[in-house]
Amino acid sequence: MLNIILFGAPGCGKGTQSELLEKRFSLRHISTGNVIREHIAAQTELGKQMQACIERGELAPDSLVIDMVAEYVATHNDGKGVIYDGFPRTTAQAEAFDEILAKHALTSGSAAVQLKAGCSIGETAAITYVFTPAAANTHKSFTVT
Repeated sequence: MLNIILFGAPGCGKGTQSELLEKRFSLRHISTGNVIREHIAAQTELGKQMQACIERGELAPDSLVIDMVAEYVATHNDGKGVIYDGFPRTTAQAEAFDEILAKHALTSGSAAVQLKAGCSIGETAAITYVFTPAAANTHKSFTVT
């Protein structure tokens, strides 16, 4: 299973690239913000806890975000792969993410892609850090097409 993590500043094109990757490689796309909104709308226990944090003006706590993503992975691990948009954002989330993937035997074929805003078609737009045993910390550039 291929796991791609997209990260970068707001507006840099994570959503756009997710859509392209999703279509081209038949991957699922998970946006942390959408997962949070779905939990809140469905009034799950996690959603109620998150809504309370929002009403208090607090940022989304790592523990709640991790639990929501863990639930998603547990129920969506049968496809070709997943594009993670907005997760992990912190060291705690990244460490938990490693554990989540290992628990479901999904650790091979993972990559993190950093997107830079303002690149046009044909320009070098990102650096990829591949996290697989065979190619640990390999740095590659790619061109937006």
